[in-house]
Amino acid sequence: MNYWIEDFNNKQRQEFLEKWYIYQEGKAARGLDRGIQKKAKTRAKALLNQIDDRPELKALSGNALMLNMMVRYHRDKKGQKLPQRKFELYRGILELQLDRRPTEKGIGLLLNSAAERQQVLQFVALEMMQKVTGATKKDDEGFKQISHEHLIQSIAQALAKKGWIVKADDFLQQMVDVCELLVKRDENYEFSHLSFQSFLAAWELYDLKEEGEELIYAKSSLEKWKEIDAWKDTFVFYANLVNPNQLMQKLVDLEQDDLADFIYRQLDRSDVIAPIEKLVTNNLYQQLEEYLKNQQWEKADQETWKLMLKVTDREEEEWLGLENIKNFPCDDLLTLDRLWVKYSKRYGYEFGFSVQKQIYIECGGDLDSSHPSDKTWEKFCDRINSKSFLLWKGSGRYRDLGHLPSVYQKIAGRIVFLFSYPSL
Repeated sequence: MNYWIEDFNNKQRQEFLEKWYIYQEGKAARGLDRGIQKKAKTRAKALLNQIDDRPELKALSGNALMLNMMVRYHRDKKGQKLPQRKFELYRGILELQLDRRPTEKGIGLLLNSAAERQQVLQFVALEMMQKVTGATKKDDEGFKQISHEHLIQSIAQALAKKGWIVKADDFLQQMVDVCELLVKRDENYEFSHLSFQSFLAAWELYDLKEEGEELIYAKSSLEKWKEIDAWKDTFVFYANLVNPNQLMQKLVDLEQDDLADFIYRQLDRSDVIAPIEKLVTNNLYQQLEEYLKNQQWEKADQETWKLMLKVTDREEEEWLGLENIKNFPCDDLLTLDRLWVKYSKRYGYEFGFSVQKQIYIECGGDLDSSHPSDKTWEKFCDRINSKSFLLWKGSGRYRDLGHLPSVYQKIAGRIVFLFSYPSL
């Protein structure tokens, strides 16, 4: 019988990390005392803080298998900080699972190196990702799972392609029981976390060179990439393996501006040269700027909200949660504000987030990232005329100071977290 573990909540994550570290440290010391318990809890807390400080890691850590691999990696690195680049974290985890951990346990793995084992998994991952077509729906499980028969065929094909004499069944058994990168779910198999499938598929595309490049651009033309998180991750991992500037330039040339922008936001900005950064960001804000230039305030207001959803990857949800607001990209907030201030002043208004921030302060609001009091919020709303928000729609009448953008209508008092950005 196969069991499937539900995602951890915050409390379960903390309990798991503490118990895991206490067990491992006690085992290593051949005994458990208060000092070892304290050390274990300190390391668990350090890892938990890192995870909570990075939204992308927090999202991954709900998965029990993924959290287990993260804590193994953390301990293997003597409690050092996790890599800032998600790509480097995945590379490190795979190296640990495919080599160092089995070696430490005295288990001999098939093939000669972690790199060779990874190449077989890469082949399988891309084969599975190729199941995504124009007809694939977001909740489809087809590309995430593979039957035992097809998995064995895929592994055998990968081994034969390299000329490696290894039984596919034996290799699969080790990937499940020892490396824990593949798991059995009902009668099918899948990667222990979907993001591993994306990471490995990206490596396979990179190893395929020109063929992989052609495939990545062909897949970019599918609107499905916006809906399928696994392909979105694959594009980003691929960008970490190639020259990201050339990749984004090519995507813009192919009129895949949304994908170029998505990749840009996931990369370390130091990897992006200034001309490409300008090209990508200008394309993103081009429509908003046109509306503002033409005094199409209502359309500009709607476009602003669309952009805020886009840069936080919340287009499907159509709303922003507290964490999205707290972690809103500073560069994008400043760009939105700059455009609103620039063009509104040209026509005798003063719109923008920085204008609203100043009004909020004048109304007695503070910027300590706490929700405003009812009194402060009421004063603020009166000043920016939010109570008559519906009246200006279609009437062309606006309060001169701070009336737009109307994001405060959608996120209410949580807008103070945007105002709290020091550079705004």
